[in-house]
Amino acid sequence: MSENNQNTWSTTRRNIIVAQKAIESNKVMQVDSATNTSHQKLVDIPVYSDATKTPLPVYEIDINNVSYNFDNVRLWKYKKKKCRALGIDLDEGLDEENSEHQKIIHDMLLNTKSYSTKSTANLREDLLLKGQEDPALITEEGILWNGNRRCAVMRDIFTNPPRGKSPDGKWQRLKVCFLPDDLDNKQLRDLEKRLQQKSDTKEDYGRVNEMGDVHDFVENYEFTNPEGFEKPTVDEKKEIETEFEDTDEWQKWGKIVHAKKTIDLIDDYLNSRDTDTHPLVGDYEKIESNESGITWFEDLVKLLDTVSEYYEDSNHEGNPDDKVEAYKTMAFASYDAGKPDFDVIRKFRNTIENADGTGDPGDSTNLLIAAETNSPIIKEWDQLSQEPESLVQNKELAKQEKENLETNLRSFKQLGNDPKVILRGVNNDILNINQNLILN
Repeated sequence: MSENNQNTWSTTRRNIIVAQKAIESNKVMQVDSATNTSHQKLVDIPVYSDATKTPLPVYEIDINNVSYNFDNVRLWKYKKKKCRALGIDLDEGLDEENSEHQKIIHDMLLNTKSYSTKSTANLREDLLLKGQEDPALITEEGILWNGNRRCAVMRDIFTNPPRGKSPDGKWQRLKVCFLPDDLDNKQLRDLEKRLQQKSDTKEDYGRVNEMGDVHDFVENYEFTNPEGFEKPTVDEKKEIETEFEDTDEWQKWGKIVHAKKTIDLIDDYLNSRDTDTHPLVGDYEKIESNESGITWFEDLVKLLDTVSEYYEDSNHEGNPDDKVEAYKTMAFASYDAGKPDFDVIRKFRNTIENADGTGDPGDSTNLLIAAETNSPIIKEWDQLSQEPESLVQNKELAKQEKENLETNLRSFKQLGNDPKVILRGVNNDILNINQNLILN
């Protein structure tokens, strides 16, 4: 959506909400038993993380005047896959102004199995039995920041009433509280997280969704340096860290970069294997359902960082960018062979880290040379890189790369079991202990 269209849409939405709030009968009233007087019902909401709860008045408005939250973190991993399936421009994505896209989010909320531990069927049964007990929280533009799924189920109950029942108009009325207009996007995201991850019913967003959320924020951030997140200023780092300071894991810059790179790597893999017959763009569930899950790709990020650092050293022959591409392509091929094991990726990384060229018992330089020589892709990268399509879904090549990684795993473990290596490790531990005693 263009900025002008966004402003027009926002203004229109605000006007609709203003009209809804002005309707006296939309106010939810309650009677004070002590004074026998009625007043608008108030609900205490933890709007601000650093303040006491804020009492917000409750309204009951036309459900068709609210918009789903397209930035709901729980839906992150499903949106790109849906765009690929429906032929929607991936760069544009889903547009909240588009009524058909609202229906897409509606369908996701109803049918995404892993959205919540509470199934849609159970939530529907609960609503039919008790009605809507808690108000949804929405902005002055009518965007839902809490209650998206309840709203979807209520709409579904009206459209598909219980057997033998006629559509009941009460499911067209949604109880809401309007959030203060001064909340910025970070505060809204923080509120969403606190409400959806209450201590008594704590539900994580899911690692892929969390990393995807970090990825998109960094991807869309306007860095001063053209190299983007690779060369941020101190202030830029601090600003982005502040954005995620309330998350469980992504508060520090190193973790933020790791999340960005992991999603980029998964996208590279899925995009390179995507075909009309077997669409894979955005199919993060395929990665999660594999034996090693997302961990394999997280370890591959660390391996590729190690490869880059190793070959940036002028003592090691090879262009670091070319080596990273070769290693990535090799790893992707081994992944195609099935049953990916993150331990082989970790040990390859250890092999590079310990290839110090000293000739000591723990030096793995010869293992690294053997592993690169026995990798068809790394060995012949200059030629193979000219025909990248020949490397995708090449079963024989995938098998060779997988076997080479497994061979390196066994060899590195044997290196680690060498008595000389073990003795060197013990000596290092003793030196560290003595050093600590001196310092203390």
